[in-house]
Amino acid sequence: METPQNTLDRARCPNERAPERLNRGDGGSGRIDEGTSCRGAGARRNEATQIRGQTAIHHPGSEDISRDRERGEGKITRYKRLYLDTNVILARYKPDDPLHDYVEILFANDELILVASPVSLFELHAVLSRLKPHISLPKELGATASVNTLVDFILEDCHLRILHRTAITMLRGADGQRLPLPAEYAIAIRMSEGLGLRALDLLHVAYAHLLRNQIDALVTGDEELLDASDRIGRIAQVKVCPVQGLA
Repeated sequence: METPQNTLDRARCPNERAPERLNRGDGGSGRIDEGTSCRGAGARRNEATQIRGQTAIHHPGSEDISRDRERGEGKITRYKRLYLDTNVILARYKPDDPLHDYVEILFANDELILVASPVSLFELHAVLSRLKPHISLPKELGATASVNTLVDFILEDCHLRILHRTAITMLRGADGQRLPLPAEYAIAIRMSEGLGLRALDLLHVAYAHLLRNQIDALVTGDEELLDASDRIGRIAQVKVCPVQGLA
């Protein structure tokens, strides 16, 4: 929410307007890098799955799948361009995660374009630096593989495209000082009071807002984000869907 002490000025970016209103423009400017889906085809996706050689400890039964289908919470089968929350990405490498089998269905679907952002890269590095021993990854990577190596493998294995927008927005403080701020942070600040999310969740939503013309939905297993889906849709114009809705 905007206050007199916290006013967003025009972005210092050529050719586009700053995200002064959440329902106008792209919220920033600069090049969109659609990245490279590192190996990009169904056969290679199957190959990557074989390399990982995982067996899920928790297998949702037919009743589980049927129940989740009937929830009706944003079926994502009609969506093709999906921004994946980090918990969805990491569930693939945690066989005992309740989301594991659901995300395997998602990653096996060759028709989907799976998207992440620089916020995802930051969070993957942070989480893996703490939880690396608890993540199920190919033995070929070795126990001493660096976090950078693990993240590179995950991006390739999941065929994730990293999308980004580069924009600088000027934030005016209470003392009148103008501070340059990345657009996703400026948007997160403006949406924070209305959404009431944790910091990283808020940044993911802000980045999804920036990419809203390149994605169809944000897919997550986070109950807090799912509970806030109506507010996120209204304030950020981003559709939030449960990963279970794909099954």
